[in-house]
Amino acid sequence: MSNSLDETLTELIRAATDTPQWQLKTWLKRIHSVVPRHGISPHMVPQFVEFLCTTQLLTTSTKVSLIEEYLIPNGNLNRDIIDLILKNLGTPTIYTKPNIIIPPKYVQVALCKWLVHVHFLLPSVQDDTILSTWLQLWQFDYVQEWITYILVWSTKDRTNVKPWKVNLLTKLAKNNAYTNSRGAATLILKKYLTVLGQSTKVSDAIDSIGCSESDLSRLQNLQWNPKFIRMLKTVLNREASFKYSNSVVEDKLETLLSQLRTSEIDIRKLNFQDSIPTDNSILSETKTIIQLYKNWNSLVLPRNVEVIVSNDLYSIAQLFPLAFEDATLSQENK
Repeated sequence: MSNSLDETLTELIRAATDTPQWQLKTWLKRIHSVVPRHGISPHMVPQFVEFLCTTQLLTTSTKVSLIEEYLIPNGNLNRDIIDLILKNLGTPTIYTKPNIIIPPKYVQVALCKWLVHVHFLLPSVQDDTILSTWLQLWQFDYVQEWITYILVWSTKDRTNVKPWKVNLLTKLAKNNAYTNSRGAATLILKKYLTVLGQSTKVSDAIDSIGCSESDLSRLQNLQWNPKFIRMLKTVLNREASFKYSNSVVEDKLETLLSQLRTSEIDIRKLNFQDSIPTDNSILSETKTIIQLYKNWNSLVLPRNVEVIVSNDLYSIAQLFPLAFEDATLSQENK
């Protein structure tokens, strides 16, 4: 079925300006019929997106509808889709070449919103060049909300945090011309602080912005598009059930949401999704292999280990020497 849809998409993408309307409607009708059941092959997604960004054959409302309802990938996506969308965001400038087509803002917003909904299908690591580009585009108010989520989820380690980024976020957060730059900047800065463990510069930036709880919660309470998610789950369960069963998709979506809901800067709280174990054996307090061994049965393991594995305090290289601190380990094992 995917090969048949690939042919339909290819024909649509290659359509000329003199293609009759009935033919366009036939191709679109087939997309509407097949995609909700089988989705689109990952290798066809970039070609289809490029077409939606540049074609003059479809109205803006039709393009937005196709992105929001029928751009359903049936497997993992590659970095090229990120590069493609980055290339098609922004507004024309005096340096923009006349032959360059900039998609309407509605299409740009739909694409960023779509990336948020399929984020778990994207490469798990985005290099700092991409993250820096995202932050530059974050300055456009109309896509700021959706790029905020991408930045929060894609920031993985301290190499992704730079002084110039903190300065830019702080400056724009205080610009009242934006819809909710205070909330957006604060959410990103909190992720920076989580990754760094502690940072006076980032903490001071958050304090100086003074974001209200209501502004922050508006972003933290992300609501998925239920129709899109329902179709995405159906498609992945049919075409890639070995990797993306319904429960797996739900868990990945919930994990993304959990990264937004932490309002306090507490590494342990983030790791344990707002529920910190009250016993003395929590993972963040375990400093030696001996402690790990003694408390193994009572440990409450976090679902998000990102902070632990990226925090220097818990690096494998440092843990190994600690295993030899107590010579009684072998006796306790007996």
